[in-house]
Amino acid sequence: MTAITNTVVLAAHGGGDDSPANALVRAAADRLAESIHQNVLPAFNLGEPNWTNVLDECAGHNVTIVPLMLAAGYFTEEVLPAKLRESASHPNRLTITEPIGTQRDLQASILDMMISAMSVHAFLPGSTHILVVAHGTRRNSKSSETTEDLAREIALAVPDALTSTGYVDADPELPQAVSEVTRPNLLVVPFLLGGAGHAIEDLPQAFHLREPTPGVLHDFAGKRLAFLPTILELPALDAIIGSLIGLDSMSANMVETRRSDPVFGRRT
Repeated sequence: MTAITNTVVLAAHGGGDDSPANALVRAAADRLAESIHQNVLPAFNLGEPNWTNVLDECAGHNVTIVPLMLAAGYFTEEVLPAKLRESASHPNRLTITEPIGTQRDLQASILDMMISAMSVHAFLPGSTHILVVAHGTRRNSKSSETTEDLAREIALAVPDALTSTGYVDADPELPQAVSEVTRPNLLVVPFLLGGAGHAIEDLPQAFHLREPTPGVLHDFAGKRLAFLPTILELPALDAIIGSLIGLDSMSANMVETRRSDPVFGRRT
């Protein structure tokens, strides 16, 4: 009996084949493949391989798709399943995990880095504003849920700090959120994958910077400003994905689909 190959697909929106965003995802796929000793492929909404033809590379495999997205919303619930349905190739089994942004391990990693950054920069909670920056979208009301959940966890962890959110494509929009910061220390938590226009254009523009560098203290309108890394730059990323695909425990986090429904099977 021939063994069936297991393949993990990291499905990201992407920014085009030559974009920094796609390069970060490809690098994450290479690292994960080396770590878990399985076939790991990147796939993009904008770029190659795309969310449809990536299945051509793993026809007959047991495929686990990990949405590198930060909310269960428009792209995870509508666009990605539709693109998969367009494929002419069928895996032996297709599993779609929850989006990486919904994972408690990711929240814990961000909280640890936030506490460390506040210590390094001597940001006392009572004089610090923590701003969580995310994309959001007005096309799906659920898109901001994970961001607001993260902000609540931060507020519980550091109750003396002020915590708020700002969005690229939802309310409150990022410029408004920035304008409402009054405390002398500002720590920005980019709840963004990284490498795309929002992380390398919208974010620095909001703070009049060429490049927001994690670990570096910036000056912004008389305030001391620091940034955490974006999600694809987090040191714990590989471990978080490994846990999500069930390497630590086979998973309540996974939603298995089979060939019989419009995305190769009825959800179980």
